[in-house]
Amino acid sequence: MLINQHTLLFGKKPVSNNTRHIGSIDPQCDVMDVVQDAYENARFLCDQYYLSSPELIVKQNSE
Repeated sequence: MLINQHTLLFGKKPVSNNTRHIGSIDPQCDVMDVVQDAYENARFLCDQYYLSSPELIVKQNSE
């Protein structure tokens, strides 16, 4: 990921088609949405294979 970010920012052909992204990073990304989506996918797989899944516990330090 770091190499990709560096290449996108400083490579021979920097990509600037999308002004929202800085390299491959989206500063407006809602991390909690990404975490919730990943958890739901993992929970589905756990329920399918193991018939149970752990609860999601997220602790945020800032809003």
